[in-house]
Amino acid sequence: MKSKSIIAAVAASLLTGLGCSAQEQPKVSTEPSRILIAYYSWGGNTKYAAAQIRKETGGALFEIKPVKPYPADYRECTVQAKKEIQEGARPELSARVEDIGKYDVVFIGSPNWWSTIAPPVSSFLAGHDLSGKTVIPFVTHGGGGMAR
Repeated sequence: MKSKSIIAAVAASLLTGLGCSAQEQPKVSTEPSRILIAYYSWGGNTKYAAAQIRKETGGALFEIKPVKPYPADYRECTVQAKKEIQEGARPELSARVEDIGKYDVVFIGSPNWWSTIAPPVSSFLAGHDLSGKTVIPFVTHGGGGMAR
């Protein structure tokens, strides 16, 4: 599957420090026990991408879940998401990673909603100190153009 190969190639290049930066990359542990894959998925696409990253890295999966789920209806969900993004909302999450300090590498996945990350991912980022960690974002996108 082509998308699996792309995910693996991106993850491998980022984990081995072959990024586009001219600066030397800090040394981080890529042991599976030191890798976290946190993601929010509304329709299942980001969950699938996170599972593929887990398959390649062996990291731990953490699903970011809002206390109040988004509507199952696509149109209703987009209306709510747009309003929350415009307001800078950070919905309450049902759980947090209590032992975030044990991870060196944190993949963070989100669907692209209105040209940015989903509000539950904003809540996750605001509620966890990722200082000193290698943070690797990944995004799923269903249409439109790329933006922020």
